[in-house]
Amino acid sequence: MSNTVVAPLGAPPRKVHFRRAIRNLVRAYRTIFTLIILVVGGWAALDLFRWRELDTYARVLTVIQFAAVAIAILVLRFVERPLLRELRLARRGVVVIGEIVSVTLSKRRRAFTQLTYRYRVEGVAEPIVVTCRLPKRIRPESLTPGTAIEVLHDPAKPRVSKPRLAMDFVEFTPAAAK
Repeated sequence: MSNTVVAPLGAPPRKVHFRRAIRNLVRAYRTIFTLIILVVGGWAALDLFRWRELDTYARVLTVIQFAAVAIAILVLRFVERPLLRELRLARRGVVVIGEIVSVTLSKRRRAFTQLTYRYRVEGVAEPIVVTCRLPKRIRPESLTPGTAIEVLHDPAKPRVSKPRLAMDFVEFTPAAAK
């Protein structure tokens, strides 16, 4: 599989959506956790209405149910955070041209490709150097140090960035011809 050349991105806001597999995974994950939250939270809420009638064991079980609901909510938010961060960056991020500094392969059992790149932002004196993981669909042999790449960065926080080729969860919708 080769890396395809894509058209340059326009100004924000852009039309971006999750890839189909990610979108389906998010829907399934939200559905499962919503059901857990509603069922376990409903049981705990029903027990609250008759709190005075419950024995100690049932009260402890109700508190554990509320803790399980709180943990489920936190896990759901924790899982969605990187997805939403990438979606927001793809929609609202400012495009700058960056340069690949190095491409390295990790020495772990499940090897992954690590990309180090740098880019300049107006108002920041020094170039910003960032390291990120590349998705499996990108062949590291096609990337060489010194190659120019598109980098999307948050205008409010210039250090928050990601190269367009490393966007793993989102797809850019082509702009409509005017």
